[in-house]
Amino acid sequence: MEGNHEGTERRRDERIACAGVFLTYRKSGFLTKLLGLKAGWGRPVPVRNITRNGLCFLSRDALEPGQQVTMAVKLAHKKPPVRVEAQVVWRDTGDGMSPFVVGVSFVKMSPRVRKVLDHVDQVVVRRKGKDSAAWRFRAREHRNKMWGTLDGR
Repeated sequence: MEGNHEGTERRRDERIACAGVFLTYRKSGFLTKLLGLKAGWGRPVPVRNITRNGLCFLSRDALEPGQQVTMAVKLAHKKPPVRVEAQVVWRDTGDGMSPFVVGVSFVKMSPRVRKVLDHVDQVVVRRKGKDSAAWRFRAREHRNKMWGTLDGR
């Protein structure tokens, strides 16, 4: 089920188009926990834009609205990724190497991560224009790197 995210703007915070921001994610939620499944982290994917309460990213997976995911978001070049729990709000068709564009809302994070996201406009490099070719290049460049995470524990 694809969500139509066009139309009335519901966002309360400034949306920041960003460059060089990547994330890895794994599916989570009730069934995963109930069955004791351990979903692996996927390959890094580029983030299109971010707010203090959610983000939009390119995906190869058809994540469903309402689905829970755990994300490690790499906001800045020399800083460790921040870990957040998120819920898929909408999904749309993408292009080329990333057949889906997914929008998520953050639902759970540590107080330390909340402080970082409260000042996300000072952390990320803003992207000018729509340069999906650069996103694809950076995604290929970073896809095999392993990241540590900052989860505030």
